[in-house]
Amino acid sequence: MTSDKRLAELRELESVLDTFGGDSGRWPASKRERMKGLAASDTEARRLLREAEALDAILTRAAGPPIGNTARLADRIAAA
Repeated sequence: MTSDKRLAELRELESVLDTFGGDSGRWPASKRERMKGLAASDTEARRLLREAEALDAILTRAAGPPIGNTARLADRIAAA
């Protein structure tokens, strides 16, 4: 891969990661396989992906308990 093409690909991956995070399931389908291939074959791309995945993990932990399943909360309120 030429250096200009590689840099363009890395910038595109960085944009995808900044927008959608490190979970490839959230990436646009039109870019997913190409970006995953880049991460598999390029050291810098793997580093960018690992950083995005680490940030995702931190944000998930910081968000607190998941919202949506309130059955246990309702049971505790009813018991009180």
